[in-house]
Amino acid sequence: MLRNAPQAIASGKERVESLLQQHPATKGKQDIQSLVREPLLRLTEAFVQGLIQKAQQRPVVLLLDTYEKAPSQLDLWLCNYLLGNSQLQSYPIRLVLAGRQSLLKTQYWRKLQQDRNLVYQQPLERFDQPQTREYLQQIGITESEQVEDIYQVTRGLPYYLDWIRKETATGRELNFSQGNQEIVELLLQGLNSTQKQLLQLAACCRWFDKALIQQLLNAQNLDFDSTADDTDNGFDWLTKQDFVELVQHCYRLDDVARDVFRLSLWQEDRERFYQIHGLLADYFEELAHRKLPPDLDVGAFAQHGALAAKHLGNNLSEKPKVYTPNALPSQSFNTYPSLSTEPYNYPDWCSNTAEYLYHALFTHRRNIQLTFISHLFASRYLGKYEVVKIPFQAISAEAELKDYQLLNSTNRQFLTTIQPAVESSWEVLVQEPINWESLANSGFSESQVKAALHKCFSYTASLEGLAKFAALSYQLRRCLELQCLDWLQQAKLRGEPITTPAESEFSSKLFLFTVGNEFYELGKIEDAIARYNQAIEFNPDYDAAWYNRGVALYDLGKIEEALASYDQAVEFNPDYEQAWNNRGIALYSLGKIEEALASYDQAIEFNPNNDAAWNNRGVALYDLGKIEEALASYDQAIEFKPDDEQAWNNRGVALQNLGKIEEAIASYDQAIELKPSNDAAWYNRVVALQNLGKIKEASASYEQAIELKPDNEQTWNNQGLALVESGKLEEAVASYEQAIELKPDDAQTWNNQGLALVESGKIEEAVASYDQAIELKPDDDKAWNNRGLALVKLRKMEEAIASYNQAIKLKPDLHQAWYNRGNALYNLGKVEEAVASYTQAIELKPDYDAAWNNLGITLYNLGKIEEAITSYDQAIKLKPDYNAAWNNRGAALYKLGRIEEAVASYDQAIELKPDLHQAWYLKACCYGLQNNIDLAIENLQQAIQINPDKYRDMAKTDSDFDNIRSDTRFQAMFFK
Repeated sequence: MLRNAPQAIASGKERVESLLQQHPATKGKQDIQSLVREPLLRLTEAFVQGLIQKAQQRPVVLLLDTYEKAPSQLDLWLCNYLLGNSQLQSYPIRLVLAGRQSLLKTQYWRKLQQDRNLVYQQPLERFDQPQTREYLQQIGITESEQVEDIYQVTRGLPYYLDWIRKETATGRELNFSQGNQEIVELLLQGLNSTQKQLLQLAACCRWFDKALIQQLLNAQNLDFDSTADDTDNGFDWLTKQDFVELVQHCYRLDDVARDVFRLSLWQEDRERFYQIHGLLADYFEELAHRKLPPDLDVGAFAQHGALAAKHLGNNLSEKPKVYTPNALPSQSFNTYPSLSTEPYNYPDWCSNTAEYLYHALFTHRRNIQLTFISHLFASRYLGKYEVVKIPFQAISAEAELKDYQLLNSTNRQFLTTIQPAVESSWEVLVQEPINWESLANSGFSESQVKAALHKCFSYTASLEGLAKFAALSYQLRRCLELQCLDWLQQAKLRGEPITTPAESEFSSKLFLFTVGNEFYELGKIEDAIARYNQAIEFNPDYDAAWYNRGVALYDLGKIEEALASYDQAVEFNPDYEQAWNNRGIALYSLGKIEEALASYDQAIEFNPNNDAAWNNRGVALYDLGKIEEALASYDQAIEFKPDDEQAWNNRGVALQNLGKIEEAIASYDQAIELKPSNDAAWYNRVVALQNLGKIKEASASYEQAIELKPDNEQTWNNQGLALVESGKLEEAVASYEQAIELKPDDAQTWNNQGLALVESGKIEEAVASYDQAIELKPDDDKAWNNRGLALVKLRKMEEAIASYNQAIKLKPDLHQAWYNRGNALYNLGKVEEAVASYTQAIELKPDYDAAWNNLGITLYNLGKIEEAITSYDQAIKLKPDYNAAWNNRGAALYKLGRIEEAVASYDQAIELKPDLHQAWYLKACCYGLQNNIDLAIENLQQAIQINPDKYRDMAKTDSDFDNIRSDTRFQAMFFK
C-alpha cells in the first residue's frame, strides 16, 4: 500500500521541515533542526543553563519593570517556559516583576501558582503617617503642619514623596498650604499656564521628539521657541523636567506623570483631549505615508476609512452567531480600490501606522473601528500584526480596558470585545481547528472568542482590498461546513484584483496557499488546479505551486500531467524530498516501478528520515519480487515513524510472502493496535491465520474486518473460505451471497459459492453458480473444471466430460481437468480413453499420486495387471501412506497369484487405515486360498465387524473360502 499517494498539499510547516532536511546549515544536524522546530523551548533551555551557571557563583535576580507593557507572548513565555523549567527552583534565582496588574489575573499564571506555588504577590504599599513623617525628617522637612499637608496631598505614595525629595534637593520651595489639593497641582507648582499646556500635550504622546512637539504647538497656535520660557524652546524645556525620561532614544513622560497630566487634561476639557489625540493621529498617519517610496501608489489605502465609513451603520448587530456570506454585488466589486500590500513591507510605515491607530482610538472618529479591523485582518494575513498589537497593548497597559475612562464608551466596548482576536490573532482567526484549551490558558473563554469573531466579521461587508480578502479567508475557517464554498468563492473574487505582477511573491502565495489549497480541501480539485496555475503564472519557478498542482492532478487521475508537475517542482528545487516521493508514486501508478524506485531513493537521499519514502520504496521493491529488500525498507519506515500502521501492515505482507507467518501476524497486530479501524491489516491477519490453520481465529478476525468495512466484497469472500474450512457451510454460502451482492460481476466469488454448495450437497445450485461464473468469465478454466465435478455428482457424465474438455481447451496443462476427465470416462466404461487422460495428467504432473493410483485401476480392468502394479508402486512411492493404493496393489498381486505379496500389501493398507474393511476381507480371501483357517476366519471377522451386511452375504458364496467352509467357526459367523 502506497502511503501519501499523493503526499499532502504543501503547507508552510511542511516547507520548513523540507528545508530543515535539505539546507546545508541544518542537513543531518539534529540539534540545529530541533532548535529551528522548537526555538522557544530550546533557547529557553540554553538561557536557563546560563542562569544556573551564574547562580552557582552568586544569587541571580532578574528585574522586569512596567510589566503591564509586556507583550502577551513574553508573558506566556515567562510563565510556561522559563518558570515552567523545574531546574530553576533548585538554585538561588529570583524574578521580580513590577507592574500595575496582578499576574494571577490570567489562567496560566493561576495554574502555575496552583501547581507549584512559585508566585509571591506584593501590592504597592503606601507610607502611613508615622512612616511619612520619618521619611520627610530624613530629607529635612520637620515642621509638623507641613508634614501633615504633604501626607494629605501625597497619600503616602512613594512616587510623590520621592518627587518632593528631588524638588527640595534643588532648592525649590513647595506650597502645601491648600491642604487636600490635587496632586497635579502639586506637580505643576511654579509652572505657568503655557508650560502646563505643554506638559499636557506631551502627556498625550507615548513618546515625543522635537518635530512632534513643534507640530503640536503650531497646531495650538503656540510659539515653539518661546512658549516654555525665554531661554529654551518647548522641546528643550520638556527634556529638562524631572518626570521626563529618555527610553530607547525617545523622550517620554514617566508613567505616573503621564497618567496624572493626561487625566487632568481629560477632566478639564474632554473635547480638547480628543482633539489633541486627533492631531497626533493625523501627524503619524502623514508621517507613515512620508516613509514610503514616492512612486508607491497608496491612494486607495489613504481613502480606506472614509470610503468604508458610509457602509458602517448596518453592520453592528450583536445577535447573529452564525457567520453567513454576504451576497456579492453583481458588478460593482471590480471597481473597489485595491489596497496595496507594499506599505506593510516598510518597518517605519508600520510603526507610525501603529501610533496613528493608538491616537485615533482616543478620538470620536466614526471610522476608527473599521480602520482598526481593516489593519487587523491585513496585518495578520501578512504576518505584520504588530501594526495593531502595539497600539492595543499600549492602551491595555495603561488601564483595564473595560474601565478605561479616557476611551469613549464605543471604543472602550469595541476594544474589550475584540481583545482575543488581537492578542491571540493566530489562534482566533487562523488556526484550524480553534484550540480552545490554549485560548483558555491565555485567559479567553469560548464566549469571549465567539463575541470577538462576531464583532470582527461584522465589518467584512465594509472592508476593501486585502483586508476584505483576508476577512473572507478567515471567515471561511470559522463558518459552517455548508457555507465554506460560498465564502471561498467570495475570497477568490476579492483576491484577484489585489494580485499584481509587481507583487509576484504575494500574489502567487495568495493563489497557492489561501485560495488553491482551500479549494483542494473542499474537494474542488479543478478549481484548485486553476488557482495553482495562477500562482505559477505570477511565479513560474515556484516549486510549491508545481508540487501542489501535481497532487491535485494525481487526485483527478491525470497521472502523466501530475508527473510533469512533479518534474517541474524538482527542477526548480532539486532537494524537494516530498516532490521526489510523489514523483515516485506517480511513476508507480504508471507501472514504471524501477523509475519509481529511483525517485524514492532521491527522496531518501535528501532526507534519510523520510518514512513515507521508505515505505513506498518497500512497496516498489515488493512488486519487483525483492521481498527481503522490501522488508528492510519497511523496517526503516517504522524506525523513523513507529506509529505508521501502513508500514506495519506492509511489513506483515512481506513477512507472509517469506513464509514467516507468525512474524507477519505480529506485524498486523501492531498495525491494528495503532489503528483499530485498519481493515487491510485485519484482512491480511485473517489470511495469515488461515495459512496457519487457525480457522476459528481467522473467522473472528473476518468479522472484525467486515464490521470496519462492510462494503469490502473481498473480505466477505475470504470469510466464506474460512467458514468452509470450519465446516460452517451454510454460513459460508451466506457470506458469498453478501460478496456477490456487493460485486455481482466477481466470477471468483460465484465459483467459491459453487464449491460451498457442493460441500453442502446442493449440487444443482452449485452448477448454477459455476454457470454464472463462466458467464462472467468464459475463459475461467477452474470454473469449467469445478462444474464438471458437480455434474459427475449428478451422474451427468457426458456433460461433465464436456466441461472438462472446455477447461483443457482453455488450459491444456490443467492436470486436474485431465485427471477428472479420466474419472468420468472410466465411469462411462471408456477405459482406454480414461487411461489416456490419466497418462496426460501424469505427464503434466509426474508426482500426481491419485492419477497413478487411478491409472493402475484402469490398467487392472484392462487386464494389464503388471502395469497396474507398477502404477500402484509409483503412487505409493509418491505417497507412502496412500492406503487405497496399497489395497489396490494387494488386489493386483492377488490376481497374479502372488498371495504372500498381496497379504503384505493388505497389511500395509490396514496399518495405515485400520477400518479399511476391503483390505481385511481380501486378506481373509488370501488366507482362505492358503487353507489357513485361523487367519482366514480372524480377518473375515474383522471385515464383518466393520461392515456386517456386506461381507456376511459376500462370504457365503465366495469360492476363496471353499476350503474352510465346513469349519464350524466359519459357519458360526453366519448365524449370530
